Amino acid sequence: MAGDGGSMILKNIYLKRLAQITFIGLFLFFISRHFLSHGDELHIITRVHIANLAVLALLVIGLNICYAYKLFLILRKLGLAELGKLDWLRIFWISRFFNLYITQGGNIYRSIELKREYNFPYTKSISLMTFFTWLETITFFCLAFLLIVVLAPQTTIRAFSVPGFIFIATVIIIILPFLAHRWINRSSSRNTYLKWVWQKLCDLTGYFKASMTDGYLMLKITILNIISFFIHVGLIWNCFQALDIHISLIETILFAIVIRLTTIVMIVPGNVGLVEWFGGLFTNLLGLPLGSGIIATALGRIVEFFVINFFGVIFLNPFSKRKKNINK
Repeated sequence: MAGDGGSMILKNIYLKRLAQITFIGLFLFFISRHFLSHGDELHIITRVHIANLAVLALLVIGLNICYAYKLFLILRKLGLAELGKLDWLRIFWISRFFNLYITQGGNIYRSIELKREYNFPYTKSISLMTFFTWLETITFFCLAFLLIVVLAPQTTIRAFSVPGFIFIATVIIIILPFLAHRWINRSSSRNTYLKWVWQKLCDLTGYFKASMTDGYLMLKITILNIISFFIHVGLIWNCFQALDIHISLIETILFAIVIRLTTIVMIVPGNVGLVEWFGGLFTNLLGLPLGSGIIATALGRIVEFFVINFFGVIFLNPFSKRKKNINK
């Protein structure tokens, strides 16, 4: 029986890896096929200068620092008072490094490290990540909706109202965990997996209610989310500027929404291939070459890849850990 269980686990891992490889291969095939027939679109890569890369790198660092600080504030709220800022930066950059190569690898590393060093429960850490992503996405969509309503309320794409679409998407994102919580609560009595999901949703809605009672924390998180939103929009705009492609603020915000939607659920590390392909499809909807969106998205990803690897390697260095232990 134990052998059968082990074989089943190995089979599931194999099938998961096969599905991930197929997923990446499918979108890379679409991208390769496009550039094989539209090779002239690749020439825009030569427009990128060192100064453009430096600006993009600074924006990526700023975005990650905001992300790290938001998590740090929430961890402190959940009782990790002894967690130092430098120790957290080490855990954060290494977890980001692992996320580049292993789906959810960074989240797993972060959970294990917090449990090992601070006895912070795994389940609480995982639920925290879910809550954080959900809250950040709500803020992101609300800001996008407000800006578009104020600056260009009549914006449409293929006859669809953009403000209307964003509003509906925002409402769905807000109420979905609560609706799912109620539905699973009624149907989880005999299903072990549904019971587990229900518990995660309990944690999520519980963190939401607890955070709502701490106005100062929510104010700081909201301000950091707003800053992150504008850095993200600035990052996308600068990716296009580096390629000498000019898009408006509204188009940049809409592009940011597309990127956000394609990264909410990670199927493979960074959803590589999928994000670039949908970025290309969206620029095509705007009347720009499909390849320009693929290249702009890939440019941002490449800069992020080198920045995260740089800091990841620094903090993975055994010397940084010895220094940490001495400071303790």
